[in-house]
Parts: sequence; C-alpha cells; structure tokens
Amino acid sequence: MTDQIKLGLLGNGSGRSRVKSLHEYLGEQAGVPVHYELMDLAQAEEPVAIEAELQRCMEAGFTGVNVTHPYKHDAFRQVHTVPGYPKGLTSVNTVMFRAGRMLADNTDYSGMYHALAPNLAERPAGKVLMAGSGGVGLAIAFSLLRLDTKVLYVYDTNRAAAEALCAQLDGTGLQAEVVDSLTETMQQADGLINATPLGMYQYPGTAFPEAGFGQANWAFDAVYTPQRTQFLQHCEQHDMLTVSGLQLFLCQGFDALREDLFTGVFEPGSKLKIDALRQRYGVGTNLIRESLARLASDGLVEAEDQKGFRVTKASATRLADLTRMRVLLETDGVEHSLQDGDINWEVNLVAAHHKLVHIEQRMHEDPDRHLITWQQCDYEFHAALIAACGSQLHCEHHRRVFDQFRQFIQLELRTHGFRGTEVVHEHEAILEAALKRDATRCAEEIEKHLGVYLNRIQSGGRAGH
Repeated sequence: MTDQIKLGLLGNGSGRSRVKSLHEYLGEQAGVPVHYELMDLAQAEEPVAIEAELQRCMEAGFTGVNVTHPYKHDAFRQVHTVPGYPKGLTSVNTVMFRAGRMLADNTDYSGMYHALAPNLAERPAGKVLMAGSGGVGLAIAFSLLRLDTKVLYVYDTNRAAAEALCAQLDGTGLQAEVVDSLTETMQQADGLINATPLGMYQYPGTAFPEAGFGQANWAFDAVYTPQRTQFLQHCEQHDMLTVSGLQLFLCQGFDALREDLFTGVFEPGSKLKIDALRQRYGVGTNLIRESLARLASDGLVEAEDQKGFRVTKASATRLADLTRMRVLLETDGVEHSLQDGDINWEVNLVAAHHKLVHIEQRMHEDPDRHLITWQQCDYEFHAALIAACGSQLHCEHHRRVFDQFRQFIQLELRTHGFRGTEVVHEHEAILEAALKRDATRCAEEIEKHLGVYLNRIQSGGRAGH
C-alpha cells in the first residue's frame, strides 16, 4: 500500500476552505492516500510566526503545505525557491519539505496564466483593475505580463501596500498605477480582478461597488471557496466573462506535466500512461486527459486512436522541419521588427539578452539546475527579436514551434552538453546585427545559430532517422 502523504494549509480563516476535500479527493483518484490538515492560524492564542509554523510542519513529517492569506510574503523570506522562479516575485503559496530544506513555488502565478489564457484567447486583457496588493496580487500581476495587459490599476485600502506592489513591477514592462477610486476606475477597465480575501466564507462581501459595473467585460476572482462569490455573481449579472479561482488549482497538474516534457523526464516516443501520470502529479483522470489534449494541440505529445497518448517522437526529419519553421518565422519576424521596432523594442531586446547571458554563465556551473530558467530566457530573447513584427498570430505560432524545438534541445544537451561560449557568441552576433538594423546579417546569424542544433543531433545519432 502506498504511504500516506501528509499535507496542510497555513493561513487565517482557513477552516472552511475546500482545498482539504479537493486534495484528498485528487489523492483518492490517483490511488495515493492523502491527509490534508487545515491549520487556521487566526485561532491561535498567541501571535503566530510563519517561520515557526513551517519548521513545526517539517518536523511533524508533512510532505508540504500551502500558504495563504496573510503569510505569503513572510513565508518567502524563509525558503529556497524552485529553479526558474520569476525575479521580483516575493511571495510563495506552496512549500515542499525536502531533506531538511524548504523548497517553495508560487502556483498562483502559473495557475492564473493558464486559467485566463484560454478564456482571453480572442481578446486582449487590456486595462485591468485589481483590488488587493498582497501575495496573491503580486503573483497575479506577474502573470498579467504574459496576457497582453495594457495597464494595471491597483487599488488597496492600504495605499502604501499598493504603491509597494507597483514599485516591484517597475522595470518589468508592465505599466502599473495606484488608484484611489474603485467606482471611477471600474468604468475605464476592461477586466476586473479580486485579489483580496473578500468573498471567502469568513470574509463575506465584495470589494467592487455595484455602481462601477458596465464597462469591464471579463473578471477573475482569486477566491475559490465558495466557487461563485458575490463578486462573480455581480459580474455574471452584467454579462461578463468570469473565471473562478478554482481554475488556479486545476491548472497546476498541467504546468507540472509540461515542465517534465521540457526537461526530458519522458523519453521521446514513450507511452504516457494515465494511471502513472495520476499518481505522479496527484490529480484526477479528467484533468490528466484535458492536459494531454492541450499538450497535443501544442505538438508536445501525440494522440493515438483508441490508444491514448505518447511523447512526440524525435527524428532528424522532424527537427529539420522545426528548424526550417523557426528560421522562417524568426527571419521574417525580425525583418518587420527592424523596420517598425521603436526604442522600447530595443530596450526590451537588450534586457532579454542581458538575462540570457546571466543564466548562460550559470549553465556552465550546473546545467541541470538552471535548465528550465535557461530555456525560458532563451525563448524570451528570440521572442523579443520578433515582438515588433505586428502580428500576434505570427508570435503565437512561433511560441508553439519553439516549444516543440525545446524537446530537441534537451536531447542535444544529453549528447554533447551545454555549448557554453559558442552559444553565447551566437546570441551576441544576433543582437549586434539587430541593433544595427542589419536585417540580412541578422537573418544569417539566426539561421547559422539554429542550424547548429540540427547538425549536432544528426552527428550524435540521438534523434532517429
């Protein structure tokens, strides 16, 4: 029999949270017994220090804990974050205990993006008004960077907290402003986000006044207990697209599976067995199937008639096809960017390259530890090259092709190791040509850079025929 997993929730007013039943249900579905303990720290007789509570849970044999209001910022100061954790995001909501260490992540950040992205596929996030500037608010703000947000208005009854959040976003590329009137700003906003505890069973009500509705067309509520909060009910009455905080929880399994595909946990062509995936990620069958279907649409896994799914097969022919597509997309995209890109495009490109150089230096020391971060920074640099091409469809197709290409980079790393100064020089040459607005040379450098991966894998014989 599988050993029981001991999990818990640390926070104020957590006694009626649905997270206990959700985790224990998902554990049952996965065949892994889970005991989930709700620890309402507001009921403590003396003031609580989250550092002491985390230490107590680790010593008591917990596998991990979730952290909620109002301890996400304080918990961040006590832990080590997972590789690839966004710089500037200073709150965590998940702490795992591993060999005497506390390893933390923020699934509000990734879950928010994957919960909203499909719903906003046909519309930009636009101007967004967010009520609340605590730990979940900061994580949501970072996810909005990826959702075509024009401006983020931040409201908090504690104005200093709202100002601090906006200061943390300075330099990220997201324009953030503190506002003092919810009603007036609601009438300018395209989207509304509740990042306050209001709406939870223990904190009934809504932050958004009824008089402000009418302009916004979508809404997200970070609260998921209850699932249909008063805020979301008001939004539905005004025919707005609504997304519940429950989606944050459900998107975590998808994120974990996607990351494992990029890091080579599953061999190309290998069968993805539903039962094994349920047990590995601790989620139900329906969520695994939904995640696999989404990954298949991105070309990362393949659906087989009546046989389930398997990791997309690797072959030199497929890599050659992906390389050709990347060359076409990036050289055409960069040509348009060089024609139309302004000073902001240049600044973003240089910043993306600076991040990439920094992580490439660290890849020399420990490639396994920094792989995910390096892959993300590599994508951000190549995406920045074509960001001013003027076509969102072009950029979206580039992301899908890039993700499929990433699986081959993992094979190349296994065969030859990290290319070190060679790849650094290639990126420098691409940047130099771009800043000089030399489209011909930039295209040549991109084609040469991408061709190296194909040549090395073909010579190593790891990608089949």
